[in-house]
Amino acid sequence: DAGHPVWETGIPGTPVRSVVLESNLANGADLAPGTAVATVHLRDRQGRTVGWTVKAGEDVGEWAARRPDVARLGARAPRAWISWVAGDFFAQRYRCRWRLPRPERFVQLRIERAPGAPPDLELALYQLEVRR
Repeated sequence: DAGHPVWETGIPGTPVRSVVLESNLANGADLAPGTAVATVHLRDRQGRTVGWTVKAGEDVGEWAARRPDVARLGARAPRAWISWVAGDFFAQRYRCRWRLPRPERFVQLRIERAPGAPPDLELALYQLEVRR
């Protein structure tokens, strides 16, 4: 959220082929499809970074996208990875994967909130996989 715009962790420097992110948005139903909500960065020992942009409606969507009042807004969301009953609708989590052209060794993973994101927008991170 705006109060915690960065999350980062060290990774062991083993070869990375891809990164998988399981997440959802709150207060993001009115974002246009393709709006940047965050960036994922991998940094190697020399300080070189590679990154991907997490986009609303493509990589992640509103957790309540199937709730009737939110669905009427026309919020686009990718296919749900996990759904659960939240009152009288199905809430959702989404899963996206970025692949590197070839395995590379990295020592840090950082997720940054997109500059200019609405102040009340929240990106919830449930699981992060760094795959070899």
